[in-house]
Amino acid sequence: MKTNLKAGARAVRGLLLTGAWTLGSTLAAPAFAQDVTATEARDMPRVEVTGSAIRRVESETALPVQVISRDEIEKTGITTAAELLGRVSANVNGLTDGASINVGGDQRGFNSANLRGIGTSSTLVLLNGRRMANFASPGDDSGVDLNNIPAAALERVEVLLDGASALYGTDAIGGVINFITRKDYQGLEIGGYVGKTDEGGAGKRTLSISAGTGALDADGYNVFAVADFQRTNALNTSQRSFIPNLRVEERLGHLLSGYTSPANIRLTSLQRDRLQELGFTINGQPITNRLINLSVPDCDPPANVYLPAGTGGVDACTYNYMGDTELYPKSEKASLLSRGVVKLGGGHQAYAEVALSRAKTWYTGSAARVTGYIDYSRVPQLAGTGLDELDDDYPGELELRMRLNEAGQRTSELTSEGVRFVLGATGTLGGWDYDAAFNHSVNTVKDKDTHGYVLYNELLEGIYDGRINPFGPSSAEGRALIDSIQVNDVVRRARGTLDSVDFKFSRALSKMDGGDLAVAVGGEARRERNRFTPSELLLSDNINNDAAPEGGRATSDSRKVAALYGEVLLPFAKQWEAQLSARYDHYEQVGGAASPKIGLSYRPQAGVLLRASAGRGFRAPTMTELHRPTVYSATATLPDPVYCATVDNNYSDCADNWDTRRYSNENLKPERSRQFSLGAVAALGSHVNASLDYWNIK
Repeated sequence: MKTNLKAGARAVRGLLLTGAWTLGSTLAAPAFAQDVTATEARDMPRVEVTGSAIRRVESETALPVQVISRDEIEKTGITTAAELLGRVSANVNGLTDGASINVGGDQRGFNSANLRGIGTSSTLVLLNGRRMANFASPGDDSGVDLNNIPAAALERVEVLLDGASALYGTDAIGGVINFITRKDYQGLEIGGYVGKTDEGGAGKRTLSISAGTGALDADGYNVFAVADFQRTNALNTSQRSFIPNLRVEERLGHLLSGYTSPANIRLTSLQRDRLQELGFTINGQPITNRLINLSVPDCDPPANVYLPAGTGGVDACTYNYMGDTELYPKSEKASLLSRGVVKLGGGHQAYAEVALSRAKTWYTGSAARVTGYIDYSRVPQLAGTGLDELDDDYPGELELRMRLNEAGQRTSELTSEGVRFVLGATGTLGGWDYDAAFNHSVNTVKDKDTHGYVLYNELLEGIYDGRINPFGPSSAEGRALIDSIQVNDVVRRARGTLDSVDFKFSRALSKMDGGDLAVAVGGEARRERNRFTPSELLLSDNINNDAAPEGGRATSDSRKVAALYGEVLLPFAKQWEAQLSARYDHYEQVGGAASPKIGLSYRPQAGVLLRASAGRGFRAPTMTELHRPTVYSATATLPDPVYCATVDNNYSDCADNWDTRRYSNENLKPERSRQFSLGAVAALGSHVNASLDYWNIK
């Protein structure tokens, strides 16, 4: 696969060869139906396959659909939707709630899908064929939080590996993932899972309970519920013996940190020149750089090391994150899905579905980095150097780059909660199969700083007046001050709501040489709402290492969306079938777009399918992309390659945590795409299918 970025156009091409060996189900390729008589075909139930709104007997279509069955899910020991998508080769570079090293992002706790690697915002995730509210916390990506998918309730997952805006609208440029739950379950089932690792850490325990009553055909109703609970323990670098063998400090010293304990001192050019003129030395060695540390070469290992090739350089210390860093966070997840169906008579059914989920993740990062200031007279080694006589902006003041170990590691708690309610009806009306429903879906996110984050202004005062010692243990008064300014507050709250009404009708109209000519029409009207509320404390911009959004304001936005779509299935010859579809979407504040598509399939013989498709895609800008306030943050330690070249790659001078700003744009227009795919599927045996697909998205 390769990705080209040229003149604002994004082209993605790929060739995917997949094979699968399954028992009673198929992975990575459609299951071929056995040859049946016309009478048998009429008696077989018609099903709806992701990628088409028309019910049919056979599951093969002109579009590539990967199916993962419940049997396969159980055999692999998979317990979450995110783990499940790890078995989909087309799902790459999705966001994860498991990364802890760079603690402090604005979308922590977000598990996302990313088909074809063209972006989380270009992959549509459905639950039982309907949308869910996106992860509410504003950020660079938009999509459904996979933590809100009730994994224990899944019957199967259908992954449409082709653009599908012509049926599903925005977000479906890369494809569609449809999580399908059980629908007629009876009985009681209790399951559990315990997983441990040899070296400790990352242990997992799960418990699931499924219960259902009522046979839909015999009793006229079915009600079932599935509850799922799981807990995963944290994993730290100290729990893995191979980590020291990676020699991170030797191989990646330029990516480590210059914020250490004891603190590094960042001299001004005039201060460095004065000390060099005076012949100032550290451990008998004259200084050469602006970054110095008076403890060199000791540096208080193992976290703070002397690494001349690192960001501390030859005169200062370097902080090694990998000494005892969290690789994977502790988490607890719980979900409940309940569904009820009742027959109304006359071929009609009413159904209701409730899904509740809660995912809580505890993140632990390194102790906070602090840019502090102190008068040079408080540093005995520098007394009498006359730094206060220099023509600096603040004569005699030293800039400190310190690691606040006495406050402990930074910890935060991220909670993502999902609520979804669907009420609908399905059946046959005047020869038309129909399905219509109201869908209410909510995602709420709370981000809480729990430890290691301190009030910055009060911290600076404590450093400057000597109560907090940047070069060693602080006094009892200093430690008490640090404890008193610890932050334990929910600093961000976000809520996203989706309310929609949808309908679709489908039926066969007439006979053609290859089967029934069938049509489907449908529509959707929905309202999307987002609200982001930072705490007063966050807006004060006084939390060290946790920046406030620009403008000091909360955001609250909403918009209405309407769509109509249609599909025609044309089996115009015995071995040929065409699938035509089109959709028109209109977004308030953005405008409208039409998305057509054509698919073609050919069956030259039993067990062989050739297919092709071409169409246009559409993605409307999210409300976050349109209205989010500017976000200030900082990168991990990175060298500036241009400046480094001018200072002989002295990383103490040219590597830093660079400030970043991320903006929204109210003038964004929808993204449009063109895509096509070619593929072949062959049944190599009763349980073996192979598929070869070429796809191109631009």
